[in-house]
Amino acid sequence: MGNDQAHNLKVLKKCSSDLEAQMIVDLLKANGIHAIIENSLPHSILPVTGDAIILVREEDYKQAIDLYECLQVPEEEPNYCVEENNNKQKEL
Repeated sequence: MGNDQAHNLKVLKKCSSDLEAQMIVDLLKANGIHAIIENSLPHSILPVTGDAIILVREEDYKQAIDLYECLQVPEEEPNYCVEENNNKQKEL
């Protein structure tokens, strides 16, 4: 993200694992949202859980929340966010 001090960063989510955080950051970046993971504890040998915080720019926060909420659809309901993206890609 370059110079993080130049941007007002907001916490999007505190994750239970680095893997979860990285997956969410990858989704955000794939959709044009700059995001970083901040860890408060050093990860020397074994990964530490529960300390990965995802930060996004304040101006990207609403879009980031919308994307993240698309991931939170219960399994028994259709995921319209994914279906909408698939339909857009088919049109291309």
